[in-house]
Amino acid sequence: MTLMKVIKPAQGVGAPQDGVDLQASTGRSGKPLIRPEFAYVAIAAGVLIVGAIAGIYLDDPKRPYHAPDGISVFAVLLIAAQTVERLLEPIAPFFGTTKAACLPSESGANGQLPTGRVTKAKATKARDRALAQSLVSTDSLAAAIATTEAAWWQELLDQTRRNTATLWALASALGMAFAGGLGVLLLQGVGAARAPRWLDIIVTGIAIGGGSKPLHDLIQNIQKSKEKKENPSEATGQSAS
Repeated sequence: MTLMKVIKPAQGVGAPQDGVDLQASTGRSGKPLIRPEFAYVAIAAGVLIVGAIAGIYLDDPKRPYHAPDGISVFAVLLIAAQTVERLLEPIAPFFGTTKAACLPSESGANGQLPTGRVTKAKATKARDRALAQSLVSTDSLAAAIATTEAAWWQELLDQTRRNTATLWALASALGMAFAGGLGVLLLQGVGAARAPRWLDIIVTGIAIGGGSKPLHDLIQNIQKSKEKKENPSEATGQSAS
């Protein structure tokens, strides 16, 4: 669980005393915190299903993709992953918002705590502001209110991060449509000829949706393994030296 370092104010007016660890659960936002909210899980599942259907529909086994000489099919997949990442960058800051709610009687150090959808950027800014106020306040009541408000914002921030993690589903759906539309399939590229095309489309889309860095690492491992199988004598000679 996320911890925030705050200063416990002295009773009455005076300098802050020993620091204490404040658990984010003291914010009482009622968020699950350890997982995305159910709505985002449901949306992610729906988007994956739509992406799989689109990829399978666009696939034409009669028009398989043949990479030109000197270009690997893995290079095409890497380009697709990078393209999807760039397409989703403008969406990411506005995705994963969570609903803020508080009792009418509950007010923060800076006034009434807001209701409605909260973005990650808004939650981060408000948490830092409330935490700073709790550290500099010499009034014990004001410091306690600001501390609770900071914890409340921290919970909302944690929830937006977990909600945003489901954005990979949209990236994977786009990857499935790309794989099916162009016939660029990962499992076929590694020699798994017995894999059904529909399964290959789904696996390829998920690999693209995972991002360019994990896909790049996967491609490097596949290529190294392939080189060892094609040139076992060179691999043995290198290990011996």
